[in-house]
Amino acid sequence: MPSTPTTLHAHRPALRRFAVVGALVAAVALSACTKDPKKAAADAVADGSMLKQVKALVDGRQQCARLLFGWEPFELTGPEDVDLPSVRALIDAGLIEPVPGQAAGESINYRSAAAAQAHVRKRPLNQQQQTLDLCYGKRQVTRVWLDEKWSDYGSTPYVQYAFRIVDPAPWVTPAMRQTFPVLERALSTELVSQDMVPVNDGKAEMSMAQEYLQFPDGTIEAFDFCPAGAAKPNERCQRAEAQREEWKREREKADKEAQQAPPAQQLLR
Repeated sequence: MPSTPTTLHAHRPALRRFAVVGALVAAVALSACTKDPKKAAADAVADGSMLKQVKALVDGRQQCARLLFGWEPFELTGPEDVDLPSVRALIDAGLIEPVPGQAAGESINYRSAAAAQAHVRKRPLNQQQQTLDLCYGKRQVTRVWLDEKWSDYGSTPYVQYAFRIVDPAPWVTPAMRQTFPVLERALSTELVSQDMVPVNDGKAEMSMAQEYLQFPDGTIEAFDFCPAGAAKPNERCQRAEAQREEWKREREKADKEAQQAPPAQQLLR
């Protein structure tokens, strides 16, 4: 006698159909809840929430630049160094001073002055020296936008931001701004950051903070012996200016070659 199908066997095709429909509904619901990361980042830029996130990461960050050689103690040799307007201005402002206890001689070691420690940034360099940066203001973010180049490169969107440098340090006087034209330039314009700011799960992160500024023409902020844009009082500074011009030509050539390269190669530069 043939067996009679049970109720479960009789309804199994219908149950399969319901399972398939349920899975499709769940997939559609999940797709609706999962927003494309780039679209989410663009929306956060548009509604202002990304600006708040980036400001929380950046606002108040000290802006500092290399001071002279970029380390201390450093050696100054006779009038050729000490009488440069840049060095004389730093000495007169109480920012650098001779290292105590040295024997008199043509070469003298200098360091950041005790009164200037609130305005310097140092890191160990070797057993005898530290890196030396002079801080002159703080970053304040003004706007953000989606970085199309890096966002198109992979699945992670990136944002970029512009900022101004505010709250200049007390030593930043009109005379110092004239001696170091980089100060006037940095404090009077809106600047574009070169930080890498990826957005993961809708949150901005600081994956690679660039401490130093680079201006659109390639000039990097620094408190040099022979500042860019200042008068060249002696042969040493004239040689330094000639070297800067050579670097500028090389950089312009490299930029031109990069623009002519295929898009994939441009992204890797």
